Amino acid sequence: MSFNKECADALETLAWHEAAVSAFYKACATLFAEQGEFWSKLAAEEEKHSTLLLGAKDLIKNEDNAPFDINSINLTLTESSTRFVQKRPSG
Repeated sequence: MSFNKECADALETLAWHEAAVSAFYKACATLFAEQGEFWSKLAAEEEKHSTLLLGAKDLIKNEDNAPFDINSINLTLTESSTRFVQKRPSG
């Protein structure tokens, strides 16, 4: 696997984490209706982050130079966090 492929895969993993956090925040908006606007805004921000990360993945996957050191991201921890957030109440 090329280094850029690894970077692209890392960005995708981070994007899925952001999407999972967004879903969690949407559930919080339902569970805590009095603060629903706050949680909905957070959810929307996380969705933007996910979209940006997926866009960055598409930009770098065919580049000659890797944009970051893959070892700077703990993907095991990111994947664990994604699974944890996905287990939270969904409303």
